Amino acid sequence: MELILLSSIDFLMKPILSQHKGSFTYMGSCSRDKVYSYYHQASVFVLPSIGDGFSCVIPEAMASALPVITTTNNGASDLVDKGLNGYIVPIRSPERIAEK
Repeated sequence: MELILLSSIDFLMKPILSQHKGSFTYMGSCSRDKVYSYYHQASVFVLPSIGDGFSCVIPEAMASALPVITTTNNGASDLVDKGLNGYIVPIRSPERIAEK
């Protein structure tokens, strides 16, 4: 299993992520075509958002036939049918993400 992080990382998260160096691959920001190629290589899409109005990456991942794991604080979580196309977990709950 491999964890790939795409997009920018908030400066507050960098010290936390540095504690787990080697546990993931950070790709940074990339083109939309590259994002879609990662969707097609993935087996699951995880967006553990603490707060997000409506994250367009959720329907994008679903359109690529990926099951989605996201939080209750993401407006796009309304698109997820539990067990059918993904799961909704509470915020700040890495154990629940890992469980799913």
